[in-house]
Amino acid sequence: MPDEQPRKLVVAVSGGVDSMFLLDFLTRCDVQLHVAHVNHNLRPEAVQEQQFVQATAERLGLPFSTITCHGIAEADSIEAEARRQRYDFLRSVKREIQAYAIVTGHHLNDQVETILLRLMRGAPHDRLGMVANNGDVLRPFLEVSKEKILKEATHRKLVWMEDASNGDEDFERNWVRHTLLPEMMKRRNVLKSIPSGLLK
Repeated sequence: MPDEQPRKLVVAVSGGVDSMFLLDFLTRCDVQLHVAHVNHNLRPEAVQEQQFVQATAERLGLPFSTITCHGIAEADSIEAEARRQRYDFLRSVKREIQAYAIVTGHHLNDQVETILLRLMRGAPHDRLGMVANNGDVLRPFLEVSKEKILKEATHRKLVWMEDASNGDEDFERNWVRHTLLPEMMKRRNVLKSIPSGLLK
């Protein structure tokens, strides 16, 4: 029998350190990659990020798809609408190229932030955390901390772009990331205790 072709994956790449580290990692695996980037059209720098990711895909010889979103800033929940449009696009690329799955760079810190946000918003106890293999979405770094990703990305001399909006605490997730989580970490290593307590 002929050898099976490597699985085709859509890699969600924003241009930040998490997704650039994911892309670098996957280029070392026996898979076919298709880079997908979403310009949420919320900041002037978004165009530069889009160009940066496209240039990276071209340098690596990988196919590239992108979309510029509209109407997110006018939505009742900017975060929810951005997520909806993002996954709609990623799934459309997956269908178009007949890929096996979508891969994202979510990590351990994202997991804990998500659990805390969903607790604050009254989510059911069995739907608090993200799942590493969730249907057509794979999150291979869900148990890897942001600290380790930054350390390894720096060691590998990777280049990425910083999203200035990540510091805007008007967004609830950013408040959890920059204010609530650091305060909790002063008492207990919640990066370990929260996932182990809620997701087993």
